[in-house]
Amino acid sequence: MAETELRQWRIAKALKQARAQKQPRLSQAQIAERVEKGGLSYFTERHASRLELGYMDATTAEVRAIAGVLGVSPDWLCGAAVTPVPTTPPMGNGLARATQVPPSAVPSPAAEADSRWPVCPGLDRLERGADTPDAHRARLIDLRAQANRMLHTSGLPAAQWRQWRELERQIAERLRAG
Repeated sequence: MAETELRQWRIAKALKQARAQKQPRLSQAQIAERVEKGGLSYFTERHASRLELGYMDATTAEVRAIAGVLGVSPDWLCGAAVTPVPTTPPMGNGLARATQVPPSAVPSPAAEADSRWPVCPGLDRLERGADTPDAHRARLIDLRAQANRMLHTSGLPAAQWRQWRELERQIAERLRAG
């Protein structure tokens, strides 16, 4: 890769949102193909995937190229502009549009985000109680597997991730202790 430009733009969330709202929806491979044709010869599907997952930051040239492909502003893609991604108008005649749910009746993304993640069980669930040692160990192993799944879930808010991480750490300590 002959690129010397600094990678400084974290565009993961905006890229995912813009790609989801683009009609017709573009795959990462289609975005990579169009960006590559636009002059960034190193840009591949894997590169697009790593940007969208947040494993890599984008260069200014990549931000401009991706924004052009998706039809959004580079500022919005970088998070500098709060203007939402342009969406296509709803399909149907006027009556169909009039019967749609008003925006005020749709829950906010913040309220929706809280309910889509399972609540981390409290540390009191790690106590043995009336379980036999084998049953207690099996329960701890099941809880640890659940915690590991949550820790490896994309998009889990940081505060909840820390709770699941602490639970997993406590389980590991108890399993080591026997």
